[in-house]
Amino acid sequence: MAPRNSAKTNYSPGGNETLRHFTHPHVLVKEALDQTVYTSNRFGCDGCGMDGTGVRYHCKPCGFDLHVDCGTCPEQLTSFIHPNHPLERIWEGPESYGWRPCDVCGDEVKSLFYKCSSGDAEKSYDDEGHYFFLHPSCAKLPAQLILNLQSVPAIPDDTWCAICRNLVSPSSWSYRSDSYALVIHPQCITLPKENVHHSSGTRSSALSQVEQAEADAEALAAAMYAAKMSAKTNKFILKNLI
Repeated sequence: MAPRNSAKTNYSPGGNETLRHFTHPHVLVKEALDQTVYTSNRFGCDGCGMDGTGVRYHCKPCGFDLHVDCGTCPEQLTSFIHPNHPLERIWEGPESYGWRPCDVCGDEVKSLFYKCSSGDAEKSYDDEGHYFFLHPSCAKLPAQLILNLQSVPAIPDDTWCAICRNLVSPSSWSYRSDSYALVIHPQCITLPKENVHHSSGTRSSALSQVEQAEADAEALAAAMYAAKMSAKTNKFILKNLI
C-alpha cells in the first residue's frame, strides 16, 4: 500500500496508467470496464462508495475499483462551493460509519470524502450547523454548464429535474437556468445514457406536436415551449436553492 494519504501515478510496460494509492495495497490500473465481463457500464467505487461509469482505477485480483476523481483528489482543496474555508481530504477506511450528507448532492459521504477543515475533530455534524462534507467527484463539478438538451419537460417546472424527472431537493445544490425555469441534479450530468429517462421533446417531434395541437390551446402552448427549448443551448449555473 502507498504511504498514508499518498498517491502516485506511473505507466505499466503495456502503456496503461497505473496508480499507487493509500486506499489499497496493490497497484491500480486505469482502464475502462470490460463489457465482455460486466453487464453494464457501472461500477461501485471502493473509495467514496458511490456508483461510477466508464474509466476507473482497477485492481483485477481484488476487484477493487476507484473513481478517477477519487484516485487523483488532492489532500487539501479550495472550492467555490465552500469558499470561506479550505477542505481536508478524509480517509476513514472501508468500515466508515455515521451517516453524513454531501452538501452538494445530498447523498451519504463515507470512507473517502472532503470536510471543512475549520471544524474540530470532536465536533458533531449538528454542532452549530457548520460541518461541510463533499464527495471527491462532487468537488470536480464546474460552476456552470452549457447543455444542449434533447428533451425538456412539456411544462417548465423548477422543482423537477429536467433530465431524470425526479424531485430536486431544496436543501441541496443544483444546476439551474432561471431564464427558462429549468433545474438539473448535479449527479444527473454524469449518468450514463441508459440511466437517463428521455422524453420525445426533440426539435422535430416538438414542431410536429405544434402542428397537431392547434385545437387545444394548452397543448399548443406546451408544444411551442418544447420546440423553443429543444432548439436552444441552455446555460445552467450551479447554485444552492437555500
